[in-house]
Order: sequence, then structure tokens, then C-alpha cells
Amino acid sequence: MRKDEMTAEQLRQVALAGEVLGAAGWVGRETNELFERGYWMPDEAVYDYANPQAELVFLYSAQARWADIIVAGAYDRLNFVVGTADLAPLLAVLVAHQRTLSLLHYEACMREVMRLYPTTTYLYQENELFRLTE
Repeated sequence: MRKDEMTAEQLRQVALAGEVLGAAGWVGRETNELFERGYWMPDEAVYDYANPQAELVFLYSAQARWADIIVAGAYDRLNFVVGTADLAPLLAVLVAHQRTLSLLHYEACMREVMRLYPTTTYLYQENELFRLTE
């Protein structure tokens, strides 16, 4: 989506992702700058974070109202997808778990996410979405 096509609320959510994740040490990708300059981007907010066990990626599409949380290790990755129009609770959980989130330690984080978004939390695997339940 292009910045000039977005509603004030969508812009607020994109800005919130940058503020919260940036303050927690996440690094924005160059695509964020292109979006700010008016280019169309499929994800308006993309941030990376590395902890000792994993590389984490956060992607947010305001138009689709989906956030992807990718947890990548040396040999595999998990891609969680969360449907939400309000990123604040999701970002709070993600930041709280960012130092320990890994392929071996994702359950606690995702349980919190599922409690917040019980009907819109998925695992994306082999081009399919699988709804997560407790």
C-alpha cells in the first residue's frame, strides 16, 4: 500500500510499530524508507532483531491487517501470522519475549498472542494458514 492511500489509523499503527520496535532495538529495513517516500509496499513496516538463538522478523500489512512474526534459526523457520488492526498488545508481547524467542522457545510467546487474538493467530507453513488454538 502507498502511504497516501492509508487512513490516519493505519498510519498510526505503522508509526507505532516503528516506535515500539525501534526503542527495543529492532532495525527497520530499507523498504520502510521507500514506503515513507511514497512507494507502494506490500508490508508497510518491516523490522529485524537478532538474539543469540534466532533471527526475528516482524512484518505488518496495514491493508490486510496482518502481522507476520518470523522466527528463523540455522536450519528452519517458523512464520506466525496474526490478524489485528491494533498492534499495541502484539508489540508488547513480542518485545517482552524478543531475547528468548527461538525455534525451541516460542510456546510462551505464542500462548500470550493466542490469548490476545484467539481467532486470528496462525502458523503459515507450505503456503497454508493453520489456525493455532490452545
